[in-house]
Amino acid sequence: MLNCRFRDHFRLLGQDNVRRYLPFRAVRVRVTARDSWFEVFARVAAARVTGARVVVSHAPDASAPMLKCLEQTTQAWAGGIEFVEETDADLVEAIRHGTVERLRATPGTAVSEAVLCAAAERCVHIASEPVLAAGRVELLWHLREQSLSSDYHRYGNLGSRAGERRREPD
Repeated sequence: MLNCRFRDHFRLLGQDNVRRYLPFRAVRVRVTARDSWFEVFARVAAARVTGARVVVSHAPDASAPMLKCLEQTTQAWAGGIEFVEETDADLVEAIRHGTVERLRATPGTAVSEAVLCAAAERCVHIASEPVLAAGRVELLWHLREQSLSSDYHRYGNLGSRAGERRREPD
């Protein structure tokens, strides 16, 4: 599971600006016949590394040998991965029922207009950028970035945090 750490890159005087990356509860990975083995395995592995439950949503025409190999490879994950054969209509229903938080596809995966509309209605992001070999960067598609700001000064008085090393204002 991914370790979520807080980062304050600016270290402004009197203010905390924290950025963190939170995993989704579940990531749906859309697999079609046009996807390469690398694209499928890299997306599934990245989603699993974040601690999310992986739902492999495969189209009826997806490569059976690839899916069988993926299923055998991930057997130890038990309840951490689920394989679902879905048509576009089934995927639209899953999105509308709120069971899809993030959908990871590839540029080669033709996401239908109906799926795009359902995702827009439910504010579900469809990450359909090329799959990257750089694992750290690929992980970002499977995480939710959150930025938090907190002022800890009161009219310029820093209180108990006055001694901290911070960047002086310009």
